[in-house]
Amino acid sequence: MKKLILLSLAVCFSLALSSPALALRWPDNMSYRVGTMGGATLAIEDETTALTIFNHQNHAGVALNKKENRSDLGLTYRSTNEKTEYTTFTREDTTTGMELERPGAEYRGMTYWLDDSLVIRAGIEGLMMSGKTTITPIVGSVVEEGLGFSGLGGGASISYLFDGGFAIGGGASYIGAGGKPDDLTGAYNVYAGFGGTTSKVEMSASVLSWGVGLGYEIPGLGGDENKLTLGVGVHSDDDRPNVSGLADAATGGSVNPQDLGDYSVTFETEGTVGGAAATNSTTYSQAPFFISAEAIFNVGSMLEAGLLFDYGMNDINEKDESTNFLGTLATDYKVASVSELGITPIVKANIPIGEDMALLPGASLTTWGSGTMDMFDLDPTTPAVSDSYKSGTLEVSSSLIGIGCGLQAMGKQLQVGVQLETGGTSTDSTPYAIDGTAGTVSTLETGISNIRIGAEYWVIPMLAIRAGFASLGNTNKDVYTGIDPVTLLPIYEDVTASTSRITFGLGVSLPEGMVFNLLVGLNTNTTSPASDPEPSDTAMDILLGAKLPI
Repeated sequence: MKKLILLSLAVCFSLALSSPALALRWPDNMSYRVGTMGGATLAIEDETTALTIFNHQNHAGVALNKKENRSDLGLTYRSTNEKTEYTTFTREDTTTGMELERPGAEYRGMTYWLDDSLVIRAGIEGLMMSGKTTITPIVGSVVEEGLGFSGLGGGASISYLFDGGFAIGGGASYIGAGGKPDDLTGAYNVYAGFGGTTSKVEMSASVLSWGVGLGYEIPGLGGDENKLTLGVGVHSDDDRPNVSGLADAATGGSVNPQDLGDYSVTFETEGTVGGAAATNSTTYSQAPFFISAEAIFNVGSMLEAGLLFDYGMNDINEKDESTNFLGTLATDYKVASVSELGITPIVKANIPIGEDMALLPGASLTTWGSGTMDMFDLDPTTPAVSDSYKSGTLEVSSSLIGIGCGLQAMGKQLQVGVQLETGGTSTDSTPYAIDGTAGTVSTLETGISNIRIGAEYWVIPMLAIRAGFASLGNTNKDVYTGIDPVTLLPIYEDVTASTSRITFGLGVSLPEGMVFNLLVGLNTNTTSPASDPEPSDTAMDILLGAKLPI
């Protein structure tokens, strides 16, 4: 057995180190329980941290999971506040939101086995969010601009397990959403620069996500309890938009494509300019596409070793249609093109060290060397509306090592975990002129240093108390921070942005398999050296999840 474990570790890491890689999204899909314990996914034993192809977004994976009819529900409340004191005014940005979502991993709503081979899943998702910007000048009137945003949707999937351990699965989901400013008198009236008035600002957003997957489980490799699971999947994604970014865009600001998540978003405005009607419609459409693969080896309950692969790409297009007293103009061009390639090996173990005690060590390595984002601008030399030119390229290479260790004691009544993450990112930025001439390459080096700590104690068999802490830091090297007042030379410093997250919560386990989890999280973001003026940035999360047998 010892030789088999060592061989598994050696094969896993040798494959990882010989392959190009980029990113892995799956570890973020932790349960509320793990989130309450600092997010130490490598150190905590949980169905959402287990290495399975189901947790890696493979629709076939549920057919290889334990047969369990269940309903999973999640309700989230989030509130953020960013406040900056300038010389002549104060700017405060607040965002609040309620979301109905899956409470970790890939379970969505109801999961029901029709027989020993066929399983279906179905559920709804929704969100209600609002963002507001308040500008308070030292002299003058307070100005506010807000954006309300809400949506509803759902999805379904089906998976089938054939004799011999081969599984297939597929599913789709859709969310439609929309919003508009709370009023039209704020600081970012889209026609204010023309001396006009605005009568309508509306936003609509939608995302259709889909996926298909294959899985194959081979039992009995080197022992009756051992198994090797292989999988491959093709799917899109459904990351939700950033409401603060949408608020800026809907009220006349610029758009960061990353703020749109994987949604297609349309902004529509109507008003008058010089007494004449004016309309504008801007649509950002996206086409995310991912290929994922996994090879996971289980040595009974003692060891999990996984090699996880992701390749993704996405094109973002912009379509503008404007009519005002100058006439009508329509444009349609590409805004950005993103591609990424990544591979991550993960190893987790469960090592008994005494009666009713066990160590839970784990390690992961994520590296990527081909993350690319090409950015495009409309070509002003060809006003025939659909031409664009590449205005810049970001080339990203990065690595992140995670090491964790948990301790279970008193027959799993007590569990503690700690996880360390360290790594770095190098981003080469190249601007391009309209004629294709490349400008000077600038490089941003970023160091990553995170620590996660969490604990859980079951006071009685049905009630657990939990707490956690996470310190997440990114240090950008040699960042321009201003001009030296004496030498009048530019100042370059290492700037660290850090987030401190404190979490606490409860777990309730009732008869018949009913489970409830509560998470309360408080976040504080800081920057050092701090800018002048120094911003303050705080956020709060309240998450309630439930698993109900059906």
